[in-house]
Amino acid sequence: MDGLNLGMHYVNTLGEKLDDAALVATPKVVVIAGEEFRFRVKVATQNGEYRQLEAKLISGLALPPFIQLDPMSYGEDGSLRRAVEFYGVPNLSAIGEYSVGVYAVGNTKPVATVMVKVKGRQGKVKGLSGKHDERK
Repeated sequence: MDGLNLGMHYVNTLGEKLDDAALVATPKVVVIAGEEFRFRVKVATQNGEYRQLEAKLISGLALPPFIQLDPMSYGEDGSLRRAVEFYGVPNLSAIGEYSVGVYAVGNTKPVATVMVKVKGRQGKVKGLSGKHDERK
């Protein structure tokens, strides 16, 4: 039995069910300070349902101002595939990593996650880095 199957066995034994979203690795998106970005992230839906969505850092803090969410659905009507779009322009003070979750309004379990890494332009900025999702 490999590690993933063993882990699923323990979770099932403890009475929790794993959904497909739990088995998908969190995508990582690299963006450059001072440059506009735009990307889509797939979200988990059931039977093509529509839910009002919001995004925040996994820690529960609000998104930094440079990360904007377009919660409109991208995908086929009634399909199980749906995506939201993130866009923005980070500045140099935003360099670091941000763990972002997409949530149905009122829920605490994300329907999608993404790691956004902001980098400086090569050779322009050195020594600046940080992890911004765990600030208290």
